[in-house]
Amino acid sequence: MSSSENNFSNNIFENLNNSPINELYFIIERIIKKNNRNIVKKYYLTIIKEKSFFILNVGKGNDICVSIDIPNKDQKNIPSNEANIAKIEYKKKCAINSIMEKNGELADLLKSVFDFIQINFDYINTFSFVDESIIYCENRQSISLCDLSYIKYNKTWYQNILVHYQPIK
Repeated sequence: MSSSENNFSNNIFENLNNSPINELYFIIERIIKKNNRNIVKKYYLTIIKEKSFFILNVGKGNDICVSIDIPNKDQKNIPSNEANIAKIEYKKKCAINSIMEKNGELADLLKSVFDFIQINFDYINTFSFVDESIIYCENRQSISLCDLSYIKYNKTWYQNILVHYQPIK
């Protein structure tokens, strides 16, 4: 995240939970090095308040590339420390000011979203995700991308991109 992360309130959870407002809007900025130049990428981030959880979406309209359900820790009988990653999908129009790059930008964005959640929903310490993506082979058979990645690299794509992720302290 860029220096704009300092504009995030450490009380987003409290602000949303104790307010009649049902949605908050942010812009996440990422600085990406490309051809020895710094490029600023910008993404819409929306937090929608539901009764028992919050929906965090990155992107806008039909171009949402990341969606995460975050439980409302004040609701009874709901495990409050686990967020569910509902969607991770490459969308070339996910970024505001440019086309999303295919090689690595989604992984970097996901790490920024994790940082945002750690700062603003500090009770979350676990993320769950069910990968349902598949690829069709020439013989019209299909294989899950998770299985294919595990067969080829002995780890899933998510394990590979997050192996170097260091949560901010």
